[in-house]
Amino acid sequence: MSFRLSVLAVAVCLVACSEPPRDAAAPAVAPTAVAPAADHAQTSANVVFTSNPANIRSCETTDGNATASLSWDVRPASISFVTIKVGDQVFADGASTGTSTTGNWVRADTVFSLFDAGTLKLLATLQIPFVDC
Repeated sequence: MSFRLSVLAVAVCLVACSEPPRDAAAPAVAPTAVAPAADHAQTSANVVFTSNPANIRSCETTDGNATASLSWDVRPASISFVTIKVGDQVFADGASTGTSTTGNWVRADTVFSLFDAGTLKLLATLQIPFVDC
């Protein structure tokens, strides 16, 4: 019995420690849609979702992790509030235009999903390319 509790405690700690940080100034919104992976930047007539840097050089990462700044503009789509998720975790939310910087946890397989917070509609996805040095 105590072995099971120990395993459960370790599993809970690993999950809690591996989640990307949540933007402290943003209110909690929990969209449930699942976003497919996509190319680096998505821009349409109504949605702009980009990262800075546009590419991450693998040799400049710390153990495969990097920091990035995400920017969005959904004003032409008449959306007033957005949520950005990484997997099932909320990374940030904000007004129709904004920027949010990650911690040093972005990996080559990290996919950011931009949602309309009011309707939970997926607007765009973004995966920052990691390139060789």
